[in-house]
Amino acid sequence: MPIKRRKDKRRATVAPEAWDMMFKSGHDYFGDLDPLGLPNRLRLPIDDRMAAEAAWDEATREAWGMYGAAYLRQWREYRSEKAPWALETYGEPEMKGGSNAN
Repeated sequence: MPIKRRKDKRRATVAPEAWDMMFKSGHDYFGDLDPLGLPNRLRLPIDDRMAAEAAWDEATREAWGMYGAAYLRQWREYRSEKAPWALETYGEPEMKGGSNAN
C-alpha cells in the first residue's frame, strides 16, 4: 500500500495579505490560509483541538514575525479603533532587515 503524502507545512506559503483577517481577529473566517494545510479547529473532536490550536499559534506567530511590521505600518496609516489581535497577543513584531531596511 502506498504511503499517504502529506503537505509540508513549512514549505506551504500564502501571500502576506492572506494573514490580514487572522492578524485582525485571530480567526481565518474566509479560509485564506487553507493552503497551509492547518486543521480547522472547529471541525475537530474536542480531544484534538489543543494540538490544532498549537499548530495555528505557531504558524501565526511565525507569520507575525515575518509580516507584522509591514502590517502595522499599513494599519497605522488607516488607523482603526481597535488594535489588531496579533499585536495584543504577540506584541510588537521584531524589526528585521539589514542596512537597506526602511
